[in-house]
Amino acid sequence: MEEISVRFEALVEYRGEKIIDSEFARILRALNEGKSLISASKALGISYASLWNTIAKIERLTGRKIVEAKRGGREGGRAELTEFGKKLLEIYERANAKLEELGLIGKLQKISEKPEIVIAHSHDPVFSAVLEKIGENFSVKSLCVGSGMALAMLTLGEADIACSHIYDPESGSYNSAYLEKLWLKGRVEKIGSFQRELVLAYRRGLDFANLNDLLSEILRGKLRIANRNRGSGTRILFDQILSDYSKSLGLGFEALQGYETEFYTHEEVARQISSSNFDAGVLLRYYAEKYGLKAIHLTWESYECFALKNRASKAIDHLEELLHSDWLKSLLMITPGYSL
Repeated sequence: MEEISVRFEALVEYRGEKIIDSEFARILRALNEGKSLISASKALGISYASLWNTIAKIERLTGRKIVEAKRGGREGGRAELTEFGKKLLEIYERANAKLEELGLIGKLQKISEKPEIVIAHSHDPVFSAVLEKIGENFSVKSLCVGSGMALAMLTLGEADIACSHIYDPESGSYNSAYLEKLWLKGRVEKIGSFQRELVLAYRRGLDFANLNDLLSEILRGKLRIANRNRGSGTRILFDQILSDYSKSLGLGFEALQGYETEFYTHEEVARQISSSNFDAGVLLRYYAEKYGLKAIHLTWESYECFALKNRASKAIDHLEELLHSDWLKSLLMITPGYSL
């Protein structure tokens, strides 16, 4: 029975036939971000011929084009997703985000058995790909609970790994101050990290010359913000930014519109703004570009993963290897708003 496991994975089907899984979703993301066919296939470790075969198969099944190709050139041609291709990717991303919110990304053993690794983390699209990758070899319990809660779970021993990007206003640093506050210093080791860009994004139809003007409109209650959930690193950073600017402008938080909203992923914030349900919000550059939002740079932040020293295991070793792998480096290179 120990050889039996259950995998939770988002799949998109057409008339009962699978057309998008996690592997093909990575291809669609790369093409949607304007990557060439060859660079996408190399970065994702997929042969150029296999990529085209998969695309052709889906187009035959659905009877609709998902990619418009522009052949030629040193990069082997470029490709753009059709509106149908973009819609398929959006359907997959919504389903995958829901699984992540429920803590079901990855590979789990029988419910009665313990997973080989428990990972509490803040939402991140690149780390979601890492979770899928480690789930190919180990049973994983993934809990997308936000940075603060992830570190708290590490303190309580309810997780083996915590991946966090929580900002400390007093020190101006990420994560380290909270390791001390939560009695984790000396008990954990950092096993990997990467940098990601946060922006203050706003909906189409609005225009701002600079960050001061945009924050002024937010603090005066003229724009409705889509906020992240309490305990998330993004919300803590946004609170500090709002506090600093409110003092400089002589304003309070009383007029803020939408402050009490709570969305658990960056993508949901982007989706709410894109749909004009809200006007602005702090999110990753990646999602601002994906949803065609205007954005003003805020900061580059460290997304870091910490492991309890007394929980050594092959699964943790494998995760550390992934976080330092050429595979991850290639993924960061083709993903907007990311770097090592």
